[in-house]
Amino acid sequence: MKSENEKAQSRMTESEKADFRMIVRHLLRICSRKPIGNNSEEHAAILISELIRSATVSIDIFCWRFNDDVWAQSEVLSALHNALSKSEKIAIRAVTQEDPVDNACTQMLREAGVEIKRAARSDIEANLILVDGHAFRYEPKKNDRHGIAYAENPDLAKDVKAIFDAVYPNEH
Repeated sequence: MKSENEKAQSRMTESEKADFRMIVRHLLRICSRKPIGNNSEEHAAILISELIRSATVSIDIFCWRFNDDVWAQSEVLSALHNALSKSEKIAIRAVTQEDPVDNACTQMLREAGVEIKRAARSDIEANLILVDGHAFRYEPKKNDRHGIAYAENPDLAKDVKAIFDAVYPNEH
């Protein structure tokens, strides 16, 4: 994990955030198959918020605990609020590896009737968000913000969905 000093040195400027957000929006709009590398909380928050904004059918989230460093950021909360307020309901499934943090994000999800479930498996340490079955962001390690995202990659999206399905608790 990064020290506070390392985090402070790696912070993105507002201009860098705006540029990255513009690139992400463009790639989502054209359903690009280019990978979007990202390695910070700021990158993660921008990608997650833009993925949520692009959703029309479904959002699957698997994360460690809905930590504040990403999930309580204003842009993520705004995107989530908009998704939950759409007249055409978006199916949202949320799974955590540990008890979720009690923050604005988890409160908003619960108030909207989204049940945050505990993972059926504890051996998968990834974080992911899959939108509409084709766009996603994936972090292979739960404590490391280095991830990869795609606006469109059907083959990898199937793999991400398989990971989500493996951790989503089946209720019979």
